[in-house]
Amino acid sequence: MERNYLLVQGGGYFYHIYCFINQTFFLFLAVFLIILLTPSPQWLKNVFLGILFLDVILQAAGDWKYHRKRPEE
Repeated sequence: MERNYLLVQGGGYFYHIYCFINQTFFLFLAVFLIILLTPSPQWLKNVFLGILFLDVILQAAGDWKYHRKRPEE
């Protein structure tokens, strides 16, 4: 019962995408903020905003699927 809250290992494509998102989220966020603050084309800003939105949704779904809650004591 002690290990119910630990990360569940998956083997599918979604698990690998989720791990990649967890590792690169802050780097992507920094690039996104730089693009927002510099004069760049509007379509580039929209693409990065869409990717960021999708990234947050996938990260939330992965957290719900692969991280279990700590048991109540």
